[in-house]
Amino acid sequence: MRVRLRKYQGFVQFTADGYQCQTCGERNTGAQHYISQTHHIKPRFVGGPDREENMLVMCPNCHETIQAGAMGIDYNTGRTHHVDATQKINGMKIIVKHKIGLEYVEYKNKCMYQGSFLF
Repeated sequence: MRVRLRKYQGFVQFTADGYQCQTCGERNTGAQHYISQTHHIKPRFVGGPDREENMLVMCPNCHETIQAGAMGIDYNTGRTHHVDATQKINGMKIIVKHKIGLEYVEYKNKCMYQGSFLF
């Protein structure tokens, strides 16, 4: 596990512009350091690869939200969709500095997202 964490540390720093969440734009701080997590758009347990185009850097809140199926990604607009349209995160533009794979986003939205893409 530690090897995987070190492997993506540079990816997190570059992609997230100093540990900024790519979905909400926040920088969460812990005890003297920033907290961010690497999210696999198509989860590893269903065959999602450890590739940059299958990853986003997220704060713990956004990561938990997308893992629970409450947030999806519109690949064409680059915006988030939340099951509760009143949530601040709904419709936010994802901060992207790398290519995201369409096939991973399609999997996430089809198999894991619990909402619809209607505003």
